[in-house]
Amino acid sequence: HGRSMHFHKGNIAERVAASCCMPVLFTPVKIGNTHYVDGGLLMNLPVSTIRNECEKVVAVNVSPLMAEKYKMNIVSIAMRSYHFMFRANTFPERDNCDLLIEPYNLEGYSNTELEKAEEIFEQGYNTASEVLD
Repeated sequence: HGRSMHFHKGNIAERVAASCCMPVLFTPVKIGNTHYVDGGLLMNLPVSTIRNECEKVVAVNVSPLMAEKYKMNIVSIAMRSYHFMFRANTFPERDNCDLLIEPYNLEGYSNTELEKAEEIFEQGYNTASEVLD
């Protein structure tokens, strides 16, 4: 339906799978009568979602991940387009957080490299730890 949906109950694995479902790469996840895809298409830094629920909001933005070099094929071009969209839709949310952390050491990573997700997470965690110390 082209809008963000925030779940507060139900099967968490199903909701996480839907939240990670990037169109073209994965089949949308059906919950009830509706198919869901990655919420990052509309809101990749969802600060406003929790702004009123928390005293302070710290956001870690890994959206700057974008390979300098990419293959000239339909999948690579589609992914690069997603990257531009993901990055652009973080800008309105940046002002809503109390602290924005953007890992500086992510060169060479792409957020489509699922096999490197743990390394990317560690980079974000380490940068957040440094900033918060």
